[in-house]
Amino acid sequence: MKTCPSCGSEYPATTEFFYKRSNGTLYRKCKKCHIAKVMETSGEWQKNNRDKVAEYGRRYHRKHPEVNPAKSRLYRKRHPEAIKARNTNAHARRRGANCNHTRERLDFIYDYQRGRCFYCMSQLDDHFHWDHFIPLAKGGTNDWTNMVASCPRCNRAKSDQMPEDYLVTTTVSGGRADGPAPCHT
Repeated sequence: MKTCPSCGSEYPATTEFFYKRSNGTLYRKCKKCHIAKVMETSGEWQKNNRDKVAEYGRRYHRKHPEVNPAKSRLYRKRHPEAIKARNTNAHARRRGANCNHTRERLDFIYDYQRGRCFYCMSQLDDHFHWDHFIPLAKGGTNDWTNMVASCPRCNRAKSDQMPEDYLVTTTVSGGRADGPAPCHT
């Protein structure tokens, strides 16, 4: 029997419970503790060496150009809502906001809006945008409660305006906040 110094568990001294070194001896820590330590130090190393990790990824993709694009295309095609959530989170991270969007939360918002643009009420298609109701640039949060589904035209027109300013502008310019704007006909 062999005792792991990390967890104190006793196991038979076999490769079923302990990794073997190249010289044939067994590591002191059991496999479970060994993996936990590797994962812990690996995560720390990756955080401290982001440039090296990024370079490794670039080298791998240059060496295996056929692997990633096909998988990525297939994933994007099968999971468009997950891609929208990822892109929304990435945009917010670039602005320094915390991210907590999940597919389920965004689906809830979409269903709550009945698949319609929050601003002009037009029916949304697969190319709709997620908009920060209170823009990040104006101090809005990236919390899912600050997200609304909008058509691309309204999202681009609103840009970083406050919602009330955008709705007034839309109403004055001939669009209606309570129905489809003329731009959607």
